[in-house]
Amino acid sequence: MPTFVYSGLDNAAFPGTGHADALVHVPSRFDARRFGVLIYLHGFDNCIENVASPPPGIHLPEHPTADLITQVEDSGRSLLLFLPETRYHEQSRDPGALGEAGGLLRLLAEVLPKVASDCTAAASLATEGVGRIERVLLCAHSGAYRAAIRMAQLGGLDIHELCLLDSLYKDVEEYEALLKHKVARLARGEKHRFVNLYRAGGTAAHSVTQGEFLQRQLKQHELPESLLWFDDSASEPEAVDLARPLVVKRVPTEHSDFGRTYIGRLLESSELP
Repeated sequence: MPTFVYSGLDNAAFPGTGHADALVHVPSRFDARRFGVLIYLHGFDNCIENVASPPPGIHLPEHPTADLITQVEDSGRSLLLFLPETRYHEQSRDPGALGEAGGLLRLLAEVLPKVASDCTAAASLATEGVGRIERVLLCAHSGAYRAAIRMAQLGGLDIHELCLLDSLYKDVEEYEALLKHKVARLARGEKHRFVNLYRAGGTAAHSVTQGEFLQRQLKQHELPESLLWFDDSASEPEAVDLARPLVVKRVPTEHSDFGRTYIGRLLESSELP
């Protein structure tokens, strides 16, 4: 199924760069009557077209690729893969306009009619496309932690599932504020999920602190401890544990391989259609 790359978007994170502003892949199982959106934010020194591609990617020398299109197709899910560009091949955590109130919603509202025009399977999204999104999974790798928290807080869309892939370098307090809200929603019976997969090193200490924070939050709301899987030993997660509403787990995977290793598994355990 087709992949579309859009430039010159008014609501891009950084308009007018001359680079691609957004990438959308429409997989073979996409059903416009019932679908979700997977949003993926790449880390430093990368770009949306490269992380969507299979190894070795589109650049020489090679940059890490997440092989996203392959994993989305293999998942069998009815979803749109949506990659907004932030900083193109820079060491920057700046989300630009996507960190502003309603920024994510405005960008999706601009892009979906273009997809509807370009893809027969998505033609019905020309009107009220954003309003028909059933569920959103947002995944952030590495330095995308700031863009992710800003989009979750301010973006204008309900982020039902938020996944950090070796990404919790800073902004710990902002994530705690968000997680307080998510645990409260779990207490009301809503289906939300938060996953933090990390490795030993730069994100480990903050991640352990986050796991302990979630333990206290569950106790405060008198929720079962089993809602959280918190494990600081380096081992691969089982599918049953990834499906829990709250996951903070150390893994042995190399930093550059997180996207390629875990997106398919996160989709397998997701509530996306």
